[in-house]
Order: sequence, then C-alpha cells, then structure tokens
Amino acid sequence: MSYLCNISFRGLTLGLLLFLSFSDEAQVKGNDRADSVFVLLKEKYIQSLAKKDLEDARKITMVTTTAVVAVILLLIVLGAVVISRQRLKIRNERLTGERDRQIYQAQRELMQAELQNRQLQEERLIRELEVKRKGLTNSTLHVIQKNQLLENLRDRLELMVKDDKRDQKKQLQQLIQQINLHFNHDQYWSEFRETFGQVHQQFFGHLKAHCEDLTGNDLRLLSLIKLNLTSGDIATLLGISQDSLRVSRYRLKKKLSLNNGESLTAFVHSL
Repeated sequence: MSYLCNISFRGLTLGLLLFLSFSDEAQVKGNDRADSVFVLLKEKYIQSLAKKDLEDARKITMVTTTAVVAVILLLIVLGAVVISRQRLKIRNERLTGERDRQIYQAQRELMQAELQNRQLQEERLIRELEVKRKGLTNSTLHVIQKNQLLENLRDRLELMVKDDKRDQKKQLQQLIQQINLHFNHDQYWSEFRETFGQVHQQFFGHLKAHCEDLTGNDLRLLSLIKLNLTSGDIATLLGISQDSLRVSRYRLKKKLSLNNGESLTAFVHSL
C-alpha cells in the first residue's frame, strides 16, 4: 500500500513540473517569480524523494532485520527441537540397550541354571544307574555263591542217596528236590529283570525287535551274557550243567538267525 502511494505522489509531482515547465516556456523572461517557485518546488521534490528513499531504506532494513531475527529464532527453535529429539532418541536407545542387556543376562542365567540342572540330573541318573549296576552285579554274585553252595550240597546228598539205606533215601531225595527249586527262584528273576532293564534300558526292546519268539529262559541267558559272566557262573545261576548251557547257546544262535561264524557274545554286547 505504501509502495502504491509513493508511485502516485511521484506521478502528481512530475505532472506539476511539466505543467510549470510549459508555463515557464510561455512566459520566458517575463516572470522571475515563477522561476523561483519552480526552483523551490524542485528542491522540495528532491528533498521529498530523498526522504522517501531514506524511509523506504529504513523500512527495508527493519523488515530485513525482522526477517533475519525471525529466521534466527526459527533456526534456534528448530535446533532446540532437533537436539531435544536427538537426546530423547539417545536416551531411549540407552534404555532399550540396557533393557536388552538385562533380558540377555536373565536369559543367559536361566540357560546356565537349566544346563546346570540338566547336568545335575544326568549326574544323578548316572550315579543311580551305577548303584543299580553294582547292586545287580553284587546280587548276581550272591546268587552264584548260593547256587554253588546248593550245588555242592546237592552233589553230596546224591552221593549219600546212593550209599544210604532205603528208609532214608526218600527223605534225602525230597531234600534234593527242595534244593533244585532254589536254583530257579521266580521272584529273584523278576527282580533281576526289573533292575537289569533299568540299567540296560534298550536291551530287551532290541532283542524283541530282532526276534519276537524269545522265551523267558532265552532272555535270562542273554541277560547273563550281557553281564559278561563266565559260562560256569551262568550255568550255576541257571541251575544247569555247562553241557546244557552249550546246547542252549547253540539253539539261541539259530533262533536269532546268527551264522556259525558269528559270536553270540559279540552280538549281545552290540545291543
């Protein structure tokens, strides 16, 4: 609006000067007073132009200064916002990193605790199996010793039967029968199989998968072979002679479809 007023003022002034100029030309050398008025108006016009230019320059300077200050303030505000957001981002990242570190530490401690617990359980199971294995071995040796004692007693009684009188033979034979019953005690073999199955958990399953026709006596013989007992000890535990044991091993090889060159003992220990 100020710019339009300035243009209008300049246009009016220029028109007045032209008018006075034409008047001066019409009254050349006839009117000194008109010349003085023209000079005065011209000076005032020049002064007004200078004043207007100064005012415009002052306004432009003020506007420029205001704009610069506004831009500076805007930059300061934007900088403060950016710095604040950056600090907030860094703080959030630090908190997130700390939380992730705590979560990782908790997970690591949990995994270590689970691993330690698993190791303790495995060690406990190993100890239990070792105790059961030793118990199985000790009970087997105990039965071997008992059977050997019974076998010696039976042999002596059989000799006594041959040499004794008839009225005592019947009693001695009954005693021998009672001894024979103790050679294959079902309760012992039931407990033996349960303990053996805990120590060698996959053994009976592998045998059944290889041959489904195995009898209880077959499983007893194979279990004793698995314990790496001698033929004499196995025969004593089963209450049979070593010749009968050899026949049983041969029949068992055929039932398991083993070739003549294959070892029954090696087959059992491979399970």
